[in-house]
Amino acid sequence: MNLEIPLITPVSLKYYNKARIAKNDTYYRALDIRLCLEKISNDLLLQFFSSDEQTKWNKLTLHDKLKKAETFMDPDIVNNIINTKIIGNNGVHEGEEANLKPEDIQHSLNSIQEFSLEIFLAYFKKFGFFHPNDSWVPVIFSTLPPIYRVKILKKYFQYDKSIHIIDKLAMALLKSNMIEESYSFIKYCLENKYLNEYEYYNFLEKLNILEEKLDKLPISQNFVDSKKNFNNLLDSIPENERDSFAILVSMILNG
Repeated sequence: MNLEIPLITPVSLKYYNKARIAKNDTYYRALDIRLCLEKISNDLLLQFFSSDEQTKWNKLTLHDKLKKAETFMDPDIVNNIINTKIIGNNGVHEGEEANLKPEDIQHSLNSIQEFSLEIFLAYFKKFGFFHPNDSWVPVIFSTLPPIYRVKILKKYFQYDKSIHIIDKLAMALLKSNMIEESYSFIKYCLENKYLNEYEYYNFLEKLNILEEKLDKLPISQNFVDSKKNFNNLLDSIPENERDSFAILVSMILNG
């Protein structure tokens, strides 16, 4: 379990600092989890609902806010995150006496990662990958290590088989060292007429060139790389959305 890197939220930073010096570090990590779930629910999940539902949002409990995500997410993933919320509740309500085990926190972090990836997927399904008013979202998405981009793009490809998404997924596969699968994927797209022959051979050439330079490409491989790339792109994110997407990226990388 990685307790060295906090989920990014200024409010919970004090709990992270305590976790580094306190014996019961899982307690402070649980508080961190709870605060991040609240931030994501209030700033990101809210965007998926009508203006009428948004006006009632603050009256809902965190449980009910997360439960509403079942309308656009896999119910199993939502159920897992609700169980994770319970871990956070134990930390909040029972204090340092909460009987939390490191494996409880690790399971919670895994659920948070899965949930956060689904938020990106849901966002693209609702607004499209290249939404003109939010062109910065795929830019932020690109800061994630390619293995995470593969997870999201494989699911999103079922909804959008455009050449742009084929390109994003093929390149992410290659950069994840899933080289054989990247070539198989574009062949699959040709066979199913998502690509014509001209497009297919263009992709083939592009993959060949990138494969030769793979060890020289500036690819994010870990939290530190992604955090650096993310910080370099902060100016492209509307100021009122920076904290939420910073937390979202952190929640994925900390899983």
